[in-house]
Amino acid sequence: MNNRGQTLIVFILLLPLIGLLLAFVINEGYVYIAKRALASDVKEAINYRFKLEEDDEVIYDKIQNYIYKNVDNISFLDIKISNDYIKIITSINVKAELPMIIKRNSFLITVAYEGYISDDKVVIIKE
Repeated sequence: MNNRGQTLIVFILLLPLIGLLLAFVINEGYVYIAKRALASDVKEAINYRFKLEEDDEVIYDKIQNYIYKNVDNISFLDIKISNDYIKIITSINVKAELPMIIKRNSFLITVAYEGYISDDKVVIIKE
C-alpha cells in the first residue's frame, strides 16, 4: 500500500497552520523587541533626570525632548516630576510586520516606570 498521497494531503493541510504560527512568532518577536527598547529609553530618561540639577519645569522639557528624540511613533506620553521622584508613562504604536495574515496593522505598547533616590542611589521600578 502506498501512503504518498496521504502524506501529501496532510502536508498541504498543515502548511497554512505552520505559516500562521510563523507569522505570529515573527510579529510577537518584533513587539517584544520594541517593548524592550521603549523600556530601556524610559529608564535612560529617568537616569537622565537625576543627573540634572535644575528646576522641575526645565527638567520636564528636557526629559520630554529626550524621549521624543529617542522614541518613534509615540501616541501617549505622561511625565510627572517632583523633588526626587519621576514617573513616566508612554505608549507607542508598533507596525505589524505581517498584517495580512493576522488581520492586525499595529500593536499598542505601554510602559510605565517610576524613579526615585534612596540612600543616594537611583531606584527604578516598573509600575
